[in-house]
Amino acid sequence: MFSRAFDEITIFKNKFKEFCENNNIKDILKYQTIHNDRTEESIDKFITTYIYTNMKQEQVNRVLCQYGITNAMALFHDFHVIGMRCTRRDVCELIEDPSLKVDYQMVELILLDAIGFHNNWRNNTL
Repeated sequence: MFSRAFDEITIFKNKFKEFCENNNIKDILKYQTIHNDRTEESIDKFITTYIYTNMKQEQVNRVLCQYGITNAMALFHDFHVIGMRCTRRDVCELIEDPSLKVDYQMVELILLDAIGFHNNWRNNTL
C-alpha cells in the first residue's frame, strides 16, 4: 500500500508539472506566498479541481495513509492555528463537521506542500 500512496503524490506532482508546462508557468516558488494574479488563480483552480472533483475517496485515503494520519492532522492543526490564526477549539469544530471534508483538506495541504504552492504560512508569528 505504501508504494501506491506514494504514487498518488507523484502522479499529482507530474500532472501539476504538465499543467505548468502547458500554461508556461516557470517559477512556482514565486507562489509560496499569495500574489492574487491570474496565474495564481489558474493554479488554484487546477489544484482545487484535481483534489475536490477528480480524486476519489480511496485516493485520498492512500495519501493520508502514506503521509500518516497523525502527521496529516498535525499539518491541518498547524495550518489553521499558525497560518489562519484559528483557535484550537476552532480546529476541533472543523474536524467535527463532516460537511467540510476535512480529509480532503488535509490532502490539499499535503499536496500543496509537495509542490511548494502557498506553503509559507508557517512563517506567521503568533
